[in-house]
Amino acid sequence: MDDVVTVDCPSCGEPTAVGVSLGEEAERASRRISIEADCDVCCRPLRVLVTIRRGSVVQAEVASGW
Repeated sequence: MDDVVTVDCPSCGEPTAVGVSLGEEAERASRRISIEADCDVCCRPLRVLVTIRRGSVVQAEVASGW
């Protein structure tokens, strides 16, 4: 099962869609994952911290760079 979250790039402010792989155990687990992505507009690196609970994304936070 996969999901997509949209976050605003902290560098350019434009929205960027990020794919989230929820995994097989996602229905039972509550967890936090870190996803590396590039902004769709300015191509700067993003780190998206995603909280998954009962198979759904409940929160997504974004940070620029590393």
